[in-house]
Amino acid sequence: MKKNVMLLLAVVAMLGMYSCKGGSTSGEGTADAPEFEKLDERATLIKIFEALNGKEWPEDNKAGWCTDAPLGEWEGVEVDEAGKVVELSLFHRGVKGTLPAEIQNLESLKLLNIDFDNNGSGIQNPVPANVFQMTSLESLRLGCPTSHEEEYIQLPESFNLPNLTKLTINRVKGDFHQLGTCTNLEDIVIKNCTPDIPEEIGNCTKLTSIFWEGQGAPTKPLTSALTKLTALKTLQLYSDEAYDEKLPDFIWDITSLKSLTLKGVASNQGELDAEKIAKLSNIEGLHLNKDGITNIPDGLFDIPTIKYLDLSKNAISGSIPASIGNNTKLQDIDFSDNPDLKGSIPASIGNLKDLYDIDFSGTGIDQNIPAAMKSLAKYEDLVKDMF
Repeated sequence: MKKNVMLLLAVVAMLGMYSCKGGSTSGEGTADAPEFEKLDERATLIKIFEALNGKEWPEDNKAGWCTDAPLGEWEGVEVDEAGKVVELSLFHRGVKGTLPAEIQNLESLKLLNIDFDNNGSGIQNPVPANVFQMTSLESLRLGCPTSHEEEYIQLPESFNLPNLTKLTINRVKGDFHQLGTCTNLEDIVIKNCTPDIPEEIGNCTKLTSIFWEGQGAPTKPLTSALTKLTALKTLQLYSDEAYDEKLPDFIWDITSLKSLTLKGVASNQGELDAEKIAKLSNIEGLHLNKDGITNIPDGLFDIPTIKYLDLSKNAISGSIPASIGNNTKLQDIDFSDNPDLKGSIPASIGNLKDLYDIDFSGTGIDQNIPAAMKSLAKYEDLVKDMF
């Protein structure tokens, strides 16, 4: 009889650990992440479903969930040949709530994509530190509602993401010194966070693309550690409160760059030096906005690789150099919102046979169109939106 009672208690205890279907064993944790209930993958997904408002998801987006169907048939879930969950993607309407620590049970997960929508849905703080201890992750995307200022993602003190190659994260509190441990990173998109890029980013030598959108007053938005990133092709930095200095000279030493965007990064750059810019020997897109630039250097158009040039929203005075026609690869030019930029449009602009977009709105440039422009293939479209 005693044996039967003990067996019955064991069965009841096991059933109590189930939500819809699936099972659990015991709890465990690490030094860097909260303890979590040890569940099998089916039970873990059900716990995530319940925590993220699953009952309110659109019917198509919750297809298969909480059923006996193989996990690979659950909407947003991908499995490998062994049936282990390798991808979890939930970025549809209705996803909201706090991600449970039990997500760390998905030990083979390579892609985690849980994003927000315009209705204020999304991951809510705190995001468990367990997410940042999932060593199998290769791609991580977390979004927090931008419409709720009190909601954000609080970064843990440490990351253990040795295989991570892509990181996209929105609405963050805390600094990003932990990125220095993610040495396989190739692509990062950081939005609504500290405007300061950490020095530790220099450890991420495989990075090819950085998009960094900061909020608040930066103390030092750029770090010379960026020059260590010899594989970097795209660097986009945005700050809503400009750093009250000039652009640092080391920015021109990232010679691998094909596209450079600095918006609101400096407030009083003053004159640009074409010789320094020319050090970016691979540059195709140069976008310097709201940086307090006061000139268009004559030698800028002798840099043959530039195709896309944007110097809008600066403090440029004087006129457009006639040398603008020297770079026949130019396709897109934006000098808008520089009210002290005056004078006529140089006739040499007619040399730019590939030009498809040009913007002089918000300037004092003479609106007489030079006859030489009429031979351009996109002439009709160009003059339509030029001013």
